[in-house]
Amino acid sequence: MKTPHLLLACVGLAAGLASADLPNDTIQGHITADKTLDADHVWIIKGRTTVDSPAVLTIAPGTTLKGQYSSQGTLAIKPGAKIMAMGTKEKPINFTSTEEKRGGWGGVVILGRAPTNEATKAAGFEAVPEWSYGGDKPHDSSGILTYVTINWPGFAVEVDKELNGFTFCGVGDKTVMHHLQSNNGDDDAFEWFGGTVNSDHFVATNETDDGFDMDNGYSGTADYMILVQGKLDAQKRHYYFYASNGDTLKYPSDFPDTAKAGKYHDTTYTENVGDNGIEASSNPTAGKLPQLDPHWSHVTIIDNGVSKGNAQFKENSGGHFDRMLLVGDSSAWAVSMLDVGSANNYIDPAGKLELKRTYLAGTFKTKWNIVDTSVVGKAAKAILDSTVKMVDSALYKDLGLAAAKLKTDSVGAVQGDDSSKFWYKGWTLPGTVMYAKGLDRPASGLARARTAVAAITSLRLVDRLLVLDASAAAVAQVRVLDLSGRVIAGGDVGLRAGRNSLLLPGLKAVGNGLYFVTVTVGNLSYSAKLLAAEGAH
Repeated sequence: MKTPHLLLACVGLAAGLASADLPNDTIQGHITADKTLDADHVWIIKGRTTVDSPAVLTIAPGTTLKGQYSSQGTLAIKPGAKIMAMGTKEKPINFTSTEEKRGGWGGVVILGRAPTNEATKAAGFEAVPEWSYGGDKPHDSSGILTYVTINWPGFAVEVDKELNGFTFCGVGDKTVMHHLQSNNGDDDAFEWFGGTVNSDHFVATNETDDGFDMDNGYSGTADYMILVQGKLDAQKRHYYFYASNGDTLKYPSDFPDTAKAGKYHDTTYTENVGDNGIEASSNPTAGKLPQLDPHWSHVTIIDNGVSKGNAQFKENSGGHFDRMLLVGDSSAWAVSMLDVGSANNYIDPAGKLELKRTYLAGTFKTKWNIVDTSVVGKAAKAILDSTVKMVDSALYKDLGLAAAKLKTDSVGAVQGDDSSKFWYKGWTLPGTVMYAKGLDRPASGLARARTAVAAITSLRLVDRLLVLDASAAAVAQVRVLDLSGRVIAGGDVGLRAGRNSLLLPGLKAVGNGLYFVTVTVGNLSYSAKLLAAEGAH
């Protein structure tokens, strides 16, 4: 028998690798009767699949579902229907795509009957107008989602009309949602269109657009929310559009309003990875009720160095945000308020927008981006200046929050130094939040940033040697894991600038199958999926 070697299959971690040998089954069209999806199959979501009232879709813990890339598979729960996706920490429910690429499928859309400030009680979802939502039932229930991950979701159907990882449209507060993650999306991780749903323990990682986007009178609560904006080496999203007259347009500079009916075709316009951490907008028309009024606490947002910034408020938006830690790593602003003046019918700083016990850490171009220079704008800045403070150390990015003031105020999504506080561990997608911008503490336990002194420019395998090209000398942490997440080889290794060939003796005894490797240098993590096969070189 030949000794197994490792072959680099692709860059990027795949969800649900343990499901590789399970048989496939398909869901598609309209689900009109109660249906249960078991964990003994991989369920392919083909095209726009809807659960129609009064049907209930139950998904067993540990189930893997894949949106079909070729048909833009999307799962929508319509008003009056329910989804019961009750994963556990040990057996999360994993949604992914049949193709491991951004925009690989349309994500999960929940359509409820709670109020919005759209023109009519029953609005059409912007990306799929025939999917209506909203109403007069603030205590509506669309079911339960717990310990659910989504990978590779989100794409633009038309300009400014996108599908996300999780899209919540008019979802009521009897819906239960906690411990959800969206990763590698080509739009927002989570977006709320109105509704009253309450949420906790959400993780948004490596999205091309916003982490948390709020619109149209959303007024729910949220507690313990983490966003790590897209990695600098992540794929950037692109757009390509045709106008109704056939002209080629590049969004947004030469895309006139009259051409908004133009159909999305391909990907050619580049955007930065990571737009806003939080983006809040209510309704451009003043007086539309309910006004956007979320109540959020214990939020950590970590900038990637190329995004627009941490939080943006516009279009009559407001809200109450408490115990936030905003971490900057770029020349962007921390908080942006667009056209706050009352003459523009935008944010009223007198009580509608509140940032309490909020701290800024790291580097920002400016603390505020407040365009309005009127008395109202200056008043808004003065109010926020009195409640938002800088953390002493510009390097402070550790979520253990060792600084005395932050501990006292219980700021951010993670408090304390012991491992029990790291609630995102054990169920999120491997390699997505570990060692990213200081989310995990260094082995030394120091409450400071893990500063990247080198970047990995290539990562591949030649026989059983892991070959890395590093931009500078550095210490890297290398880990090889099996499908259960168990570390089977690795450790801290010294890298030199240029080519490095690492022998991983722990891999000698592995059998054929799939594995994955993570290499962490400073606060950047690089990942690859591995296939061990006989005779692979």
